[in-house]
Amino acid sequence: MTASLLVAAPLMIAAIVMAIRFVGCGIDSDPIWDGNGDENGNDDDKKPVFVTANFTGKGALSAQAGFPTGLSEDPHSYGTPGTLMYPIPYWCTTIDIVLLGAGGGGGYGANDEAGGGAGNWETVTLQRGSDIPWTATTITVTVGQGGAGGSLSAPQGEPGGDTTASWDTLSGTTTKAATGGGAGASASATTGEGPNPSSKSIGNATLDAGAPQSTEGADGNAPGGGGAGGAGLRHGGAGADGAAVVRASQS
Repeated sequence: MTASLLVAAPLMIAAIVMAIRFVGCGIDSDPIWDGNGDENGNDDDKKPVFVTANFTGKGALSAQAGFPTGLSEDPHSYGTPGTLMYPIPYWCTTIDIVLLGAGGGGGYGANDEAGGGAGNWETVTLQRGSDIPWTATTITVTVGQGGAGGSLSAPQGEPGGDTTASWDTLSGTTTKAATGGGAGASASATTGEGPNPSSKSIGNATLDAGAPQSTEGADGNAPGGGGAGGAGLRHGGAGADGAAVVRASQS
């Protein structure tokens, strides 16, 4: 064997081995954890993200990655009046929302002692990519406050506040609103109305409402119930605050 062949042979063998290693070779990674802990910093709800890659010959590389399927989070429930931001999970495709307006206040006794009206319902399901952009990261939720009960100076009381959800779209901002109940609006004399129906669901989200309030002058039952009307010279009961439930899932 000549000296040139002795030098070339090892290089040829190495090239053949490298070609065999890359042609038709597949790689499946170990799970890559998403890094999202819960609100207390715990890591129990981490979800694995698997990455698969296939190598072909001649230096070409193709890769495919995706989320685990069938994920669904626990419902986020909101019952305190005010505005907050719901964080959209990066992996979800669908977001279900149930809104309930606040109850109205009951009327003042001996003047207009009708019970307050119940909050009203609103529901919506958002599909990411069509109803809400993939780039949107939050939904703004505002929970309505219950209306004040009637008094000597304001016998009828006050209506309940609206509960709303707002999100960005490709053309601006969209808002859904569940209106609050009217003040002193009950058709059942002093009884504060309960929302009708008493429970509402859409997709994976469900919200249960408060029952009617039959005790004269008592506050409405949460969430969304109207305050009872006063009797004699008593103040009417305050309406109950509204509520909202938001739940994301992957279809």
